[in-house]
Amino acid sequence: GMAPPPTPFASELATTAMERYLAGNLPDAANLLRQAVSQQPQNVDYLYEYGRILLELGADVPSYYQEAVTIGDRAIEANPNDPRGYALKTRALDLFGEPANAIQVGQAGLNVDRNFAPLYAGLSSAYRSIDRYDTALENARRAIELDPTDPSSRRIYAYALVWVGRTDEAIDQLEQAVQLNPNLAGPYFELAGLYRARAGQSEDTVMAQELYASSIALYEQILAMQPENARAYLRLCDAYFEARENRRASDYCLEAVTINPQYAQAWASLGQTQYSQRN
Repeated sequence: GMAPPPTPFASELATTAMERYLAGNLPDAANLLRQAVSQQPQNVDYLYEYGRILLELGADVPSYYQEAVTIGDRAIEANPNDPRGYALKTRALDLFGEPANAIQVGQAGLNVDRNFAPLYAGLSSAYRSIDRYDTALENARRAIELDPTDPSSRRIYAYALVWVGRTDEAIDQLEQAVQLNPNLAGPYFELAGLYRARAGQSEDTVMAQELYASSIALYEQILAMQPENARAYLRLCDAYFEARENRRASDYCLEAVTINPQYAQAWASLGQTQYSQRN
């Protein structure tokens, strides 16, 4: 004789989703926003935030990039005068491997609003993908001028800086991105990757060990937030392998394939660690 629990309003779902997002729980945030979007399919607020989370999740599941393109289209259709749909689709198309189309969408978005920072960030990434590095840097700087508190713009600026050899500046941008949203895993992965790259290039053994230690600490921070993150285990495996600690590397690769038995990269790295041990 008990009534079923009431269905939460879309606004409640979205509010809880953003709390989960800020806490670093992207799968739950995406699920809640998906429900909010299903209740209000023309609400650009919900579409945009859902799409942004899909872009983060796409690093592990690339099919999310294609879904984000679709969500961007829906946002543009819902309100062609809102720049958020264009910004979302621009970034999603670039990550999906279509930077030329991304640039067209981004330029259309600028015709709607020339002061929306994510449009410039998305264009920066797309221009970098077609090797127009000066234009990529220019757009990324403009994004940060418009919104210095956006971690995504700083991450994209860091990518452009890396491609022109300005690694120290890229590290600074990623460190700022981590500070702006300390519960988002993406900047930790990217910053740790730069530390590892610097370590591999360093001729100073002590400095290289310190850089590897810094990268490992960042991956451990990711696991503190997301204990089942197979990619973090794989990156720990790779970092220890590069630091010539092959047995420890092997343990982390085993953890990665235990969490995700279909993780081809983790199996490849595990094979590498075993081969180095003559196994």
